[in-house]
Amino acid sequence: MKKFVCLILLCFFGIQLFSQWELQALSEVGCLEEVEFTSNSTGFIVGNSVIGKTINGGETWAWDTSIGGAFRIIDFINPDTALICCFPYLGEDVMITYDGGETWDMPPLYISVETNDMELIPDGNVINAVGWAFDGSKIYVAESFYTENSSESLLSSTIPPYDIDFVTNEVGFVCGRFDGAENTSVFKTIDGGYNWYTNENMTGPVFEMSFPSITIGYGIGDESRIWKTIDSGESWNMLPFDFGGFEIIDDELILRNIYFFNDTIGYLEVGIIYPDFTEGIYIYRSIDGGNSWYKTHVDHKDFDGINSSWCTSPDTCYAVECTEIYKTTNGGGIDTSTSVINTIDQAHFTLTPNPATDMIQLTLPSKEKITSITTFNALGERIDLQFDEHQIAGTGNLPPGIYITTITTETGKGSKKWVKL
Repeated sequence: MKKFVCLILLCFFGIQLFSQWELQALSEVGCLEEVEFTSNSTGFIVGNSVIGKTINGGETWAWDTSIGGAFRIIDFINPDTALICCFPYLGEDVMITYDGGETWDMPPLYISVETNDMELIPDGNVINAVGWAFDGSKIYVAESFYTENSSESLLSSTIPPYDIDFVTNEVGFVCGRFDGAENTSVFKTIDGGYNWYTNENMTGPVFEMSFPSITIGYGIGDESRIWKTIDSGESWNMLPFDFGGFEIIDDELILRNIYFFNDTIGYLEVGIIYPDFTEGIYIYRSIDGGNSWYKTHVDHKDFDGINSSWCTSPDTCYAVECTEIYKTTNGGGIDTSTSVINTIDQAHFTLTPNPATDMIQLTLPSKEKITSITTFNALGERIDLQFDEHQIAGTGNLPPGIYITTITTETGKGSKKWVKL
């Protein structure tokens, strides 16, 4: 009987760990920076003096070192048209393709600027977020794939922008410290980058942003927390998850490379730093809009962190290190359809009935004491769902959809997904 139980457990954990972040390919032609896929099978990676392409989902990569640019940005607006770009102070390294990466050419018009980030938007305009402390923070708009002159907008007299993200032709965001603009950290445009505005509620991400939709966005600030907007960047709120008990501002915790595939599923690099050495760098995953995160498993002892990530589905994702390419086909070790945060005894943590109609009941072993219960909708918004002394909550007033309930006990935290019909 014991052998049978062990065999079952071995099969269970084998399934859970199969297709974790596995090392897929090595680059010996240059340091890799950013990855982007145009379909489930076709993807590109740019790096220092190299462009990589796969047509079989990353099983093999072809490397082109003939262009010789210092690339760190790649941005496709359709399967044929993309821009690759530059390191700061090397603004001349800009190339455009119109044939799906078969050929790359320098645009006919280019004004060399010190580019922090660059975005190609669907109507063909190119948006540059540029500037250093000497010149202030500026946005340049080059029209029609660089064939027409650029316009210039001054955001702040000091401190450059760090990240720019457009969600439509007209709506875009740029973040930074912007000390000369009353310490705001996000500017927004609704006319394609020609004019920008901010307000006191737009203090939020500083270094990076990820907008999976026009209304939902995430970002990283100076604090050891994730920022989120649910109103298209008009206001930002700091999410509560603390990544293992660190203080809200902690020099020993580094958050980088935030990426959300959709409004609820996202990835994040988390580094735990000590004065003399790095204790560990990990890829964390959220399935509830950033309210909860769990550590995924990278199957490589020399993993040093990622420069970018990209998903072609909720569970099939790629992560790029300087010389290594990783892939997972089940979200880093756990499939989205059964995903839970395994920090408590999940076998006895149930929410029934599921799907629910008028009520739902939470069940845990009697030895577990629940200290808090929180429920979120599919947008990651906390909802007012009250459980009584029997751990029953009425759901009749909730709109149909997917919900996630997170419980905290004396031994840990766990989350489960359920459906309201």
